Amino acid sequence: MTPDARVLRFPSAVGATGAEDYGRFTRELSADELAGCFFFTDDDRRRIASRRGDASRLGFAVQLGTVRYLGRFLENPADAPASVVRWTACELGVDTDTNLEQYGAGEARWEHQAEIRTAYGYRPYGDGVEDELVLWLRARAWVSAESHRVLFARAAEHLIARRILLPGYSTLWRLVGAAREHADARGYRMLAETPTAEQRERLQALLQTPTGRRLSTLERLRRPEVEPTIGGLIGGLARVRALRALADGLGGLDALPVARLRALTVDAERTRPADISKMSDARRIATLTAFAITATERGQDDALEQFDRLHGELLLRVGAQSKRERLADSEALDAAGRTLMDACRVLLDDDVAEPLRDAVFAAVKRDDLTAAVGAMARLARSPDDRARELVLSRYRGVRRYLPALLDTITFLANDAGEPILDALRALQEASGAADADARAVADGLRVAAVAHARRTQGRRDRSRRVHDVRAGEPARRAAPP
Repeated sequence: MTPDARVLRFPSAVGATGAEDYGRFTRELSADELAGCFFFTDDDRRRIASRRGDASRLGFAVQLGTVRYLGRFLENPADAPASVVRWTACELGVDTDTNLEQYGAGEARWEHQAEIRTAYGYRPYGDGVEDELVLWLRARAWVSAESHRVLFARAAEHLIARRILLPGYSTLWRLVGAAREHADARGYRMLAETPTAEQRERLQALLQTPTGRRLSTLERLRRPEVEPTIGGLIGGLARVRALRALADGLGGLDALPVARLRALTVDAERTRPADISKMSDARRIATLTAFAITATERGQDDALEQFDRLHGELLLRVGAQSKRERLADSEALDAAGRTLMDACRVLLDDDVAEPLRDAVFAAVKRDDLTAAVGAMARLARSPDDRARELVLSRYRGVRRYLPALLDTITFLANDAGEPILDALRALQEASGAADADARAVADGLRVAAVAHARRTQGRRDRSRRVHDVRAGEPARRAAPP
């Protein structure tokens, strides 16, 4: 791969774009970098070989590789690092001890620079180039929202790739700053023009501290509820409702690039309210608008995460209680099992000639057998069933936040999640009643499950009839569920 086919990178690190490092060799080059820019094709070698003397040939080659790497010529080619000179000398097959001091002080270097610009298509930074660069910088700044130093380095890389000789440091730095300011103002203006006067007043109120409170409204809405308790979940749901009321009617974020929206969101999350108040009107409204819209989504996620933690702990507690009850009932379960075992032995004994019931009651008293069956019916059940009963026994605590949860969070699902949505709707209807208890809610969930099963069966029957018709068979009427 030739050097011209490579994507050349600005040589200095992103953080080292100071005036003293700009367009200079600031470190030793790696072997890959040397091979990328100081590798010479057959055409390059023929042009280099036309020079007279090793110093002239070496100086021409060093200048050619330098402009490929740095994007500009060194005033004195002898200032190139020794490793670059040695590598180039080995590429050309000249003595590595060749001195470039005399070449750097002579007039031939200027002639070589002019020839390289003409032969390889390098353009000086001048009329037409700046307008093209400004358009590129504005587009890049708008999409990427990069810092000043990063965009400066990217602009230098862009000029090097386009074979445009780098301008002065202050010129490029000024153009980058102007492009970033233009992109920032464009984004602020887009968002600031959207809110109405009422919405602006609502956003400005975020920066005020209510009487009797230590934190402003913005600071309180920034902080999610982290306490995994019922009170914490209720507070988290109240935060979601407050954020939704704040973001009601706001928009415009879809037109912003992702990077620029992220930068606005970071400002809204980390900047102090006092500092936001000092921003320009457009930037302040844009920052608060971005916070209101994005915080609403994050607030709902925070509330759902808190709900998951709260119910995860609830399930762990009822599971542990179910196991403890199981251990406590183990003696009664063993006794009932032994009684039933004695009765079953009589049933399985082929030598018993008398009537079977009389033989069983002779071996086990009727009252004992009745008590054993009752004990087994009470104790021998699935742990999940007992856990469900324990969860229902905690409904009094769940009822404190259940209506707010169902009214605040909007649940959506695909076809596979329809049973869950039906259950949630039934749960919302049941929990809305003033005298609703755990059993009523459970009955509502069972009704929803039965209704969904009927709809599912109906869809299966319709699908089967369609399949029969396509297969050429007469369609069968499905039996009512």
